[in-house]
Amino acid sequence: MKIVRLSEPSLGALERRYIEECIDSGQLTAGGPFGARLEEIVARHLGLQPALVVATTSGTSALTLALLELGVGPEDEVVVPQLSYVAPANAAACLGARLLFAAVEPETGLICAAELASLLEDRVRHRDRPPKAVIGVDLLGRVASWSSLLDITDRHGCALVEDACEALGATGENDLPAGRWGHISCLSFNGTKTVTGGAGGAIRLPDRAAANRTRMRANHGRRPGRDFVHERIGDNCRISNLHAAIATAQMERLGELVAGRRRGELQYRKALEQHRLPLAWLGVPPDTLHLDWLPPCLASDLDTRERVLDALGGEGVEARPFFEPLHRLPPFTTCPRGSTEAAEDLASRGFLLPSSSDMSDHQIESIVQILSRCFP
Repeated sequence: MKIVRLSEPSLGALERRYIEECIDSGQLTAGGPFGARLEEIVARHLGLQPALVVATTSGTSALTLALLELGVGPEDEVVVPQLSYVAPANAAACLGARLLFAAVEPETGLICAAELASLLEDRVRHRDRPPKAVIGVDLLGRVASWSSLLDITDRHGCALVEDACEALGATGENDLPAGRWGHISCLSFNGTKTVTGGAGGAIRLPDRAAANRTRMRANHGRRPGRDFVHERIGDNCRISNLHAAIATAQMERLGELVAGRRRGELQYRKALEQHRLPLAWLGVPPDTLHLDWLPPCLASDLDTRERVLDALGGEGVEARPFFEPLHRLPPFTTCPRGSTEAAEDLASRGFLLPSSSDMSDHQIESIVQILSRCFP
């Protein structure tokens, strides 16, 4: 079987046309027209004014800009769920913040609201002030219970950031799209995501003043205009016109791309059920519509998971284990954390199947056949 990549982009005539327009314009760098077009279409998807969205070089840079806007700095505490890609932890750590790792739900892997409330109360008792920010993560396309999280963070006086980098196209409670929750939210257009620019991201801000400050920080702190006057410390976080061209085309095809991923998930589920394989799916919160960016399965134990991954890899199928719990990574082993039982259990049993908006039924059936041979 031909190698099946973990996540391949769906690229077509529209992406090619926009790339050619970008090349013909002679403007590949940041500040080109596609950056503004991307911000407009993302804002429209979120139901917001374009001025509240800033396109960035990556989802990680969006997270860093979010924390900077919230005033996070050295010795401030930032809460991150134990089970996540490393980006939100790195964004906080690079600003000198102290990380606290919150427990996750055993069914979904999402940050546990009850455990978060307990953690915040504990920090107030010990430090007389709450953490500066909480970063919630929409893990693998599952939208967190943001209403509960907002109630908790508002009650304790700390800001809430939505990391929706893995969930563009999913919806949460009250049919609000991923990327619309929290005080600030972040998206990613990384090369493996459902919507890609090859690279890139976006940040949604609460008001125009915050968006203007973020635009300035993303451009080395430079104020608008022709002069090189830099009014604040900043970085180079603006998306290039070339990456924005691809991401704009992808956002214009969002419905098609989401439908393709959902069709693939449904085919996986039907095939696994038909073969009666002893595998489970990562749970989904009620009243939400998830989007399996990478379909997350659970084996019965670590040995079975490793056997499955070895079998898939041996046949040229890229599959991956769940993310390593953040508190087990070398830079973060001394960080305070809540109960780690759920995160460690899910990480030991979970694995990610390949997914693409253009994935064929034949590819999925071939993958399921490999899985079935693991359970004779």
